Amino acid sequence: MEILVVIGIVMTLAGILAPVLLASKRRAAETSELNNMHQLAVAQGIYTGDTGYVPLSPAVLVEGHYAPETVCSSALDNTLDGIGNLVAREDYAQMGNHPEAVSKFRNSYPGLREFCMPYEWIDKYIKDNPTAGWLVSIASVERRDKSAWIGWYEGSYHRLVLDGSVQTHRVQPVYLSPGGGGDRAEHNFFLFVDGTDEWKRKFISGSR
Repeated sequence: MEILVVIGIVMTLAGILAPVLLASKRRAAETSELNNMHQLAVAQGIYTGDTGYVPLSPAVLVEGHYAPETVCSSALDNTLDGIGNLVAREDYAQMGNHPEAVSKFRNSYPGLREFCMPYEWIDKYIKDNPTAGWLVSIASVERRDKSAWIGWYEGSYHRLVLDGSVQTHRVQPVYLSPGGGGDRAEHNFFLFVDGTDEWKRKFISGSR
């Protein structure tokens, strides 16, 4: 009888502690991710200072020995070889085989290259815009359409901005509903730039 009482107490305590431990693990993973992104921000600043260019992918920093591979892997990312590589495979599959877009290491942070952003948009809206981003963490967003990685989604995400800051934004589904017009590239571009509702609608409609 006493053993059953002890077992009951242990199970009760486990039920109380489990959510606390999960929340603690989540906070630790979020802290680790922010540290990674801050290290990538420092590497990006040095790279841009050396070359005058925006790194279109964290792979550019790794290949140029500005950052180690380890800072490109997030504990929040539950995919095998990284959301960044998954995005690259799915986006570039629409254009044919582009293996150079997929990193040779686990990449949790898709950048402009992984999302297949046109150079015209980067030149016009990003490279001289200190509030624009070049890399994002979308490990916490929810896919509303399982057939396309990020074409339609909702939730909060982190954006690494060219001024070195890490910002938290919430996806605005009004621009990302299947009936809202535009294509995946246009919708995904809003992960990296801010703008008024009117500007976003014009962008989607092609008035850019």
